[in-house]
Amino acid sequence: MGHRAHYVIKSGGFWERYYSQCGGYTLELDLLTGPTAATRFARGQRPFGTWMYNTECDGAALIDHDERRLLWFSRFLGAVAYRQAVLDVIERMWAGWRIDWAYGGLPEIRRALGDDDGMRPWAFRDLTPASEDRPPCLLTVEKDATVRAYMVAEGAHAVLGHDLDSLMRYCERWRPVRVWPCLPSSGVHLDVDHRAGGAWTLGLVDARGPGWPGWSWEHWEDRHSEQLSRAGRAIDLPAVDRLAGLRMLGEEFDRHRGLDAGTPVTAQLLEFAGALRGAAESVGMSVAAGDAPGHGPLDPTEEERGRVRAVLAALRH
Repeated sequence: MGHRAHYVIKSGGFWERYYSQCGGYTLELDLLTGPTAATRFARGQRPFGTWMYNTECDGAALIDHDERRLLWFSRFLGAVAYRQAVLDVIERMWAGWRIDWAYGGLPEIRRALGDDDGMRPWAFRDLTPASEDRPPCLLTVEKDATVRAYMVAEGAHAVLGHDLDSLMRYCERWRPVRVWPCLPSSGVHLDVDHRAGGAWTLGLVDARGPGWPGWSWEHWEDRHSEQLSRAGRAIDLPAVDRLAGLRMLGEEFDRHRGLDAGTPVTAQLLEFAGALRGAAESVGMSVAAGDAPGHGPLDPTEEERGRVRAVLAALRH
């Protein structure tokens, strides 16, 4: 399946669409080096004639040179400290550009291009309690002046796809949590007493189902503190370790050499495809580009890499 991504470059009123089979996994590292390197990288991917289905797309970036705007999203920025480091560096490396997160996923990027198909962004599914091996969604429920907290394995968009009665049935079966060893990657707060809700996430929050008549909603973007202030003492979570996030990002960036870190199988396939193409050409045959895995390498210059390292060093102090 890969970790599929779309890259769209807009310039002079026209836009080009590219595809990577595994770029979604390290999309933030491909964007980190700024607009010039990111555009060069995007054009090195496979030109693609159609859009992926919304459920297939793990990340996408619209690099709009006309408006000097980067609109992007990725499903793999889990840890709050890491993604905050990513956003801090991108803000500086893309100085003079407007940086926006596509909370609506691929449909939001399509709308920005005037190419909206009207499709719902994601299909909803059953919810399951979270385990501690990945960042979960924090669901807090305030009812009868008491707040209880639950950790859900699925994201905020999946939680919001259910109506209140459905969520209450889950809460009746699950045990509330009082302490959790890591920060969640998204959250939903329900104030049942006042029929008010709020959500924060870097994922999709505009996909609420129809089962919330009479409720008011707030979108807290990535501000997890909004939910924690309403949860009170219902749950104990660690603070954001800003330095740890920057350190993690620096390590990931240094590993991101030529081919995406975390995709060694793709790296081997690309090497094999290159060897196969060379052997074929030596006997007068050819191998179509479409037969190779759909991902091109990141090739920032040493100057571009140096700028990223300098920004990381400045943010650590």
